[in-house]
Amino acid sequence: MKRMSGLLSILVLACFAVSCSGKGGGGEKEKWPEKPADGAPVAFEFVKLSGAGDDLRAEFKIFNFEGKPVNKLFMKLHYLDASGKELKDFPWSAQAPELVGAKKSAKFEAGAFLPKETASVKVTLREVGFKDGSKWEAPAPKVD
Repeated sequence: MKRMSGLLSILVLACFAVSCSGKGGGGEKEKWPEKPADGAPVAFEFVKLSGAGDDLRAEFKIFNFEGKPVNKLFMKLHYLDASGKELKDFPWSAQAPELVGAKKSAKFEAGAFLPKETASVKVTLREVGFKDGSKWEAPAPKVD
């Protein structure tokens, strides 16, 4: 009976991982945002703030629209108050063998030195690196 219970736990965890990390991993379909208008291959969805005090950080869902895994992200985080006013911004980058798989979504934590008034965080993407060595760079801002 103990062995059967362990096997059932493994099956439940495997099903949970697939449904949370894939595009339509069975069961309830995950809602994806529109692909960014600037051509960015990934989109971020702010989920919530977690932690407290000096350990406050933002949790996001990242969506990869490309057919190749993402392993590097370079961005600017914009810390916003409850009215949507920017309190400050902060450069952020992340690198791992695989941050988010091809055509998949994943949870992502970011942020440091968030003001205590922070209610949400917006991301401005600067560069995305892929596992195959290619990259996407944000278009240069237009100068009037």
